[in-house]
Amino acid sequence: MKSAYHVLDDIDTRENRTQQGESSSGTGRHGCEWNAIWKLKCLPKVRQFLWRLAHNSLPWRMNIKRRGIKDIDTRCPMCGRLDEDGGHLFLKCKMVKQCWVALNLEQVWLKLILAVSAKDMVRDILAMDEAVQRTVIMFLWCWWDARNKANAGEKMQSTDEVVFRTIRYAAETEMMQVKEVKHGHKTKECWTKPQAEMLKVNFDGGFVAQEKRDPGGLWCETRMAKQF
Repeated sequence: MKSAYHVLDDIDTRENRTQQGESSSGTGRHGCEWNAIWKLKCLPKVRQFLWRLAHNSLPWRMNIKRRGIKDIDTRCPMCGRLDEDGGHLFLKCKMVKQCWVALNLEQVWLKLILAVSAKDMVRDILAMDEAVQRTVIMFLWCWWDARNKANAGEKMQSTDEVVFRTIRYAAETEMMQVKEVKHGHKTKECWTKPQAEMLKVNFDGGFVAQEKRDPGGLWCETRMAKQF
């Protein structure tokens, strides 16, 4: 409900700016370009994850404790040392640091660790080069997925496994973008009227495999195209 309220409040703010003749960039009340998140070329669940990360609304253990669940172990499920919040899980955990290094993203890590809030961190990610941005976003998603599995008692993924999944998903996301670009330049196919005297035949191809027969009798309709 809180997140929904902020979304509606951002919409009202943009509408008021537009009515007053001001430019509306979709930055919202906290200066983060939310529109850019929803326009990212990746799976919807990844976009939703990034939006929740920016709003500090992911269910890591310190968030759960803050919402009233007292009897909970707040230690990070990945390293088991310090309290789990967003800054620790994605930037300060000794396990996640190894992944940043393995992905050759040390400079990105150094920049993100200086962010004073989750919103600033996401804004820095959105301002990155497209290829680096894609890798960073997919890594954060893969690390969050690995964390959830470890939190549920499953086997903890190694650094190599997380890095491999990140590279694979980043490559798949890039291929998805390339296909969308090619599809965007493809001529749209429209229905064209058939030539005169051409027959249109509709039929149901379902059958019983064992008896090799149509369960309800073959339905067939033949009409002259000129009747349409």
